[in-house]
Amino acid sequence: MNMFIKEMSTIPKVIENLRENILVEARKELFEDGYQAFNIRTVAAKCEVAVGTFYNYFSSKDMVIASVVLEDWMKSLDQMKRKVERAEELFTGLEAIYGELLAFEELYHNIFQNSTAVYSKYSSRERHQKLRSQLEEPIRQLCKRKDQSIDDFTITFLAENFLSASQEQIEFAKLQAILQKVLA
Repeated sequence: MNMFIKEMSTIPKVIENLRENILVEARKELFEDGYQAFNIRTVAAKCEVAVGTFYNYFSSKDMVIASVVLEDWMKSLDQMKRKVERAEELFTGLEAIYGELLAFEELYHNIFQNSTAVYSKYSSRERHQKLRSQLEEPIRQLCKRKDQSIDDFTITFLAENFLSASQEQIEFAKLQAILQKVLA
């Protein structure tokens, strides 16, 4: 034994599902205290890990928040796809897609308003294009299921307008009249 080491060093403990636990606590912290008050030390303490351990999983406050938002967005997309599979009519499916988008926007509205840096890695235009293309998929899936031959430009147009309208919390009923004309 080395004469300078008084005790045997211990192997660091492995914490099962730590990344998931951090995301759960980060989500709670984000919605309870908001973006501005969000604190990595608080999240680390609730997960019973050192701040340095937290940084092994997420490089910054913005990265953990972006991971929380992304996880919820992916769940919203999955919900859209499930609802599209069950939709009896084209407009029922479009309303379901838009409803999920509205719910997501409503959930994160304050966080998006208070944070300019959540997605600082990408330009605003790149983020918008990515969101739009992800939103196009359930719309395209719905059109295919309902044997609607809607061209790619119109699908992009629908996704773009859904994104824009959701930011203003416009009800689907108001959009439906316009959509019926566009899709006629």
